Amino acid sequence: MDRVEPLGRARELVPTLRQRAALTEELRRLPKETVSDLHAAGIMRAAQPKRYCGSDLDYEIVLEIAYELGKGCGPTAWRYSIWASHNWVAGMYSEKTQEEYGAGLVNTVSSTSLNPSKATNPSKATVSLVDGGGPERTLELFQRMRRCGGNAGRDRPERIDVLSGAQSRLALARIYQRF
Repeated sequence: MDRVEPLGRARELVPTLRQRAALTEELRRLPKETVSDLHAAGIMRAAQPKRYCGSDLDYEIVLEIAYELGKGCGPTAWRYSIWASHNWVAGMYSEKTQEEYGAGLVNTVSSTSLNPSKATNPSKATVSLVDGGGPERTLELFQRMRRCGGNAGRDRPERIDVLSGAQSRLALARIYQRF
């Protein structure tokens, strides 16, 4: 896919996003239909690695798409840029981490919280590794993330990654539940 195609798809969504803008404000989150439209347009994967069905375009395309989406709905553009950024960042993980991450990457909305404890010293942040975890554990982690803030893509995640850097170590907690 070249750069023109995803930008054209984003432009095609503008009238629909404009019509839903008031609903988005009322809901204080993106409507399910908007998230579905972003996926259907294929723009969520614009900067995602090719090996995970992405277009592998540079990060600048995410910003350009967000700019176009913003002509219809600012919150949609903002959320898109956050979600698409996660898929782009995944392409910079180590090969092993990409393999782990990539299993759920193809059509997934990821949300990430950096330093969820809001500690002034990131090395004091605590994150426990959770794989799967079930609904109770998922809800517990999700509520903790909501309390601590710093997770702008959290209203419709299908996957949550909590990242905390501590002395050059990265703790990655994953939940693969739908909210």
